[in-house]
Amino acid sequence: MVLGADAGNLQRLVIRRGMTLALAGIAIGSAGAVAASRLLQSLVFGITTTDPVTFASAITAMAIVMLLACYVPARRAGKTDPVMTLRID
Repeated sequence: MVLGADAGNLQRLVIRRGMTLALAGIAIGSAGAVAASRLLQSLVFGITTTDPVTFASAITAMAIVMLLACYVPARRAGKTDPVMTLRID
C-alpha cells in the first residue's frame, strides 16, 4: 500500500497466493486420500471407499474454510495504515 496499491489489490494478492497453496494442498491430499482408500478397501465391508459425494463435500468444506482463513487476514491487512506500519519508534 505504501507503493501505491489500494486495499482491494492487497486483499486480492493475499487471497490469491493463499488459495493457490490451499488448492495445491487439496489436490495432493485428494490424490493421497483416493490412493489410501483403495489400499483400505479390503478392511471396509458394505460401503464404498471412493464415494464421490463424500469426496466432493470434503473438498468443498476445506476450500470454504481455507478461503475464510485467507480472507480474514487479507481484510485486516487492507485496513492497516501503511504510515503507522512503517513508523519506527
